[in-house]
Amino acid sequence: MNRYFAPVLAGLLLLAGCAQGLHRQADEGPQVLIVDTPAPPESPLYGLMVGEIAAQRGDYQVGLERYYAAARAERDPRLAERATHFGLYTDDHALALDAARLWRELAPENRLVVRIIANLELRLGNVEGGLAELRAFLAGEPELGEAFAQLTALLVRLPDKAVALEVAGRLTADYPTQAEAHFAHGAVARHAARLGLAESEMAEAVRLRPDWVQARANLAQVQVALGHHDAALETLSAGVEAVPESRDLRLAYARLLMNRGRVHDARAQFKAVSEANPGDPDILYALALLSLETRQFDEAESYFLELEKGNGRGDDARFFLGRLEAQRENFDAALAWYEKVAGGEYVDEAMIQVAAVLARQGRLGEALERVRELRDIKPQLRVRLLLVEGELLADADRENDAMSLYDAALAETPDSDDLLYARAMLAERLDRLDLLEQDLRTLIERDPANASALNALGYTLADRTSRFDEALELIRRAFEIRPEDAAIIDSLGWVHYRLGDREAALNYLRDAYARSQDPEIAAHLGEVLWVTGDQARAREIFEEALRVHPDNEVLRRAVDRFAP
Repeated sequence: MNRYFAPVLAGLLLLAGCAQGLHRQADEGPQVLIVDTPAPPESPLYGLMVGEIAAQRGDYQVGLERYYAAARAERDPRLAERATHFGLYTDDHALALDAARLWRELAPENRLVVRIIANLELRLGNVEGGLAELRAFLAGEPELGEAFAQLTALLVRLPDKAVALEVAGRLTADYPTQAEAHFAHGAVARHAARLGLAESEMAEAVRLRPDWVQARANLAQVQVALGHHDAALETLSAGVEAVPESRDLRLAYARLLMNRGRVHDARAQFKAVSEANPGDPDILYALALLSLETRQFDEAESYFLELEKGNGRGDDARFFLGRLEAQRENFDAALAWYEKVAGGEYVDEAMIQVAAVLARQGRLGEALERVRELRDIKPQLRVRLLLVEGELLADADRENDAMSLYDAALAETPDSDDLLYARAMLAERLDRLDLLEQDLRTLIERDPANASALNALGYTLADRTSRFDEALELIRRAFEIRPEDAAIIDSLGWVHYRLGDREAALNYLRDAYARSQDPEIAAHLGEVLWVTGDQARAREIFEEALRVHPDNEVLRRAVDRFAP
C-alpha cells in the first residue's frame, strides 16, 4: 500500500461511514429527534487513495485528476510527478501538461520533466512551444549525444509523424555539425517511411562520425530497404575497416555478402568474427553452412563436430553432418547421423532424408515404405511427403508412376500449388508441354505474382518452343517481382540469346553467374561465350562447373556440344 495511505486507513474508513449522517429516533412517543451532520470536507489522503485505486484498475483519468488536486493543495513535487505520469496514459494532454508544469515549478532541477512537457506540447499541436522546450533541454545538456538519443526516442513515438519530422529537421538545423542530430533526423524519417531522407541524414551522421557503428548499421539497413545494395555493402565494408573490432558490423557485412551471393567473401568475414569470438555457436554454425555450400567439406565437418558436442545446436549439426556424408556418398554414415537427430528445426527433414539416402543406395522399396509410414504418422506433412515420393519415383526413372501419384493427389487436393507445380515440372521431363503450360497458367491465374510459375513457363517456352516474344513477357514479369533472383536473370539471358540479342544475353548471364554458380547457369553462359568467340573463357566456366557438378545433365550436354 502507498505510504501516504497506511497510517490513516482506519480514519478514512471512519470518515466514509460518517458521511452517511447521524440518524436518531426515539423508541416511543410522538417526538422524533433527527440530527443530520453534514459530511466533512473530503480528506486529501482520501482523494489520493481513490486516485491510486482507480489507476490500478486502469482508470488513469481519475488518477490524474485526484493526484493533480492533491499536488496543488499540498505543493508536493512527488504528487505532481505521479499525476503527470498518470496523465501520459490518458488523452487529457492539457491537464497532464498542467500537472507537468506544476511538477517543474516544484522541482525546477529535474530534467526529465522538461522532455515530458515538450512531448505534451507537441501532442497538443503546439510545435513552437514543444520546440522551445526541446531547445532549452539541449542547451542545458553537457552531453549532446545522449540528449539527442533521448529526443529520438521521444520523437519517434509521436503519433503525428509530420510534426516529428518538422521538429527533428529544425533541431538538426540548429546543430549542423552534430552527428547525433542527423542520426535523430534520419531515425524519425525512417519511422515516417521517408527512406530517401533517412538515407541522406544517416549518411551525414556517418560522414561526421565514421566510427559510429549504430549509424553505419542503420544506414545500411535503409540502403537495403531502398534497393541500394552496392551502397549498403560499401557502407559496411568501410565500417569494418574503420572499426575492425566491431562484431556487429562485421556480422552485418557477412550476412549481406551472403544474401548477395558472395559466399566466399561472406565466409572470410565470418571467419574473422569467429577468430575474435572463439566458440560462439551462432558464428560456428554460419561458418559451417558456408563451408558446406562452398564444398569445403573437411572444414565444414570440423565446425559441425564442434557444434555437435556443445549445447543448443547439436541436432542441427547432426542433420548437416548427415547431409555432408550424403554428399560424400558415405551413405551408411549419413544414415547414422540422420537417425541421431532427436529434435530441433530439422527433425522432420532428417526423417525424410533417411528415405532419400535409402533410395540413393538402391533401396527404393525401403525408401518408399519409409515415406508412406511417415505420411501416416505425420499427416501435417502429407503434401511434402507426396512430393518426396514423386521425386523418388522420378529419379528412379519411374516418371509415369510419379505422374499417377500427382494426378491422384491433385484429385484429392486440387488447391495445392506445390503439387501442381511439381506435376508441371514432371510434365516437362515427359515432353508433355501442354500439361506443363496448363498447370503453370493455373498457378498464374491463382496468383499473378507467382514469380516461380511465370519464370518456369517463360523459360520453357524460350527453351523448348519458338514462342520467344511470349516467353520474354512472362520472364520480364517474373523479373519485376524478384529482380535479384539469379534463376530469373538466367532466364532473361537465355531468352535474349534465343531472340538473337547476344550482347544482352551475355550481360544477363554474367550477372546471373556472379550471383549463383548453378550448373545450368554455367551451361548457358558457357554456350553464349563460345558462340560469341570467347572459347577460352567458356572452357574455364565449363571446367569450374564440372568440378563441382560432374553429373549435371544440362551442363554435360553443353560441354559435349562445345568443348568435348
